[in-house]
Amino acid sequence: MALYTQLARADIDKIADQYGIKKIVDVSPIKGGNANTSYCIRTKSNQYVLTILEEKDVKQAKELARLLKWLKKYDFKTSIICSTRAGRKISQIGSKPIILKKWVPGGVIQKLSTKKIKRVGKSLAELHQIPVPKCIPATHAFGMETFAEVIGKKIDPEYESWLKVRLKKISGNISEKLPRGLIHGDLFYDNILFKNGKLKAIIDFEESCNYYYVFDIAMGIIGVCREMDRLNLKKVKAFLKGYEQVRPLGGREKESLQFFIEYSATATSRWRYWKYNIDSPNLQLKNKHWEMVELAKEVNKIKRKKFFKKVFG
Repeated sequence: MALYTQLARADIDKIADQYGIKKIVDVSPIKGGNANTSYCIRTKSNQYVLTILEEKDVKQAKELARLLKWLKKYDFKTSIICSTRAGRKISQIGSKPIILKKWVPGGVIQKLSTKKIKRVGKSLAELHQIPVPKCIPATHAFGMETFAEVIGKKIDPEYESWLKVRLKKISGNISEKLPRGLIHGDLFYDNILFKNGKLKAIIDFEESCNYYYVFDIAMGIIGVCREMDRLNLKKVKAFLKGYEQVRPLGGREKESLQFFIEYSATATSRWRYWKYNIDSPNLQLKNKHWEMVELAKEVNKIKRKKFFKKVFG
């Protein structure tokens, strides 16, 4: 559970008052998620999620609020942001921005069936049909442009050396002709809510950006089709089948998918390395980046013809 900022009940009452929320009956930290701190706030008639954006500044928080409003405009199933009594979309605790969202009923399922994975793929394709808003960045928060920031720290020289080699390969093998647009950027199982077997919402758009669709597909694949350090190719096929019900992949995207799965695993390893060794050192999680290193290596070992046949055949 991520709980980087611990709030006293008095702090939460003060924040809730800004939104006109009275008579709180319960407050509890929310399990799951790795980047932000979130609390569930319950009143007699409503439920909310208060999220402290640990890795965003006020400007970025406002951009996230505008994005959520944009998604609502296009009826995409995600969190609905609340405004303060003064009409502001964000508040603050010290220098950290805060957003308040309406509670979405549902729960996280760590091991998804192929049927549910197919639905996730379809929902991601529906997201990719939405026009790009002006409020999102054109690079991914932990994409290849950020790899150099952790190389040379000498905290884990073996990993940093491996990442340096991966950076050279990745940066030289991406075609600018690949389609890009609005992406989620972090589609792991804990950002997907189900209720009564149905997908209720995709949440946590903090890493959303204007980037390659195939990167988002690849990130979704490692987020819901991974079993330890391997991919379940049957689940990958289900994910893609659901996706292509809405948006068929072009030939260039299909050919580059395996490469992008390796890239997305590498990018996730970079975030974990930075988070647990530099930003918020954690002895229990300091080697967690190696899980994604092993996944990237396993994906790289799969013969291209086999991969293509298994997931598209």
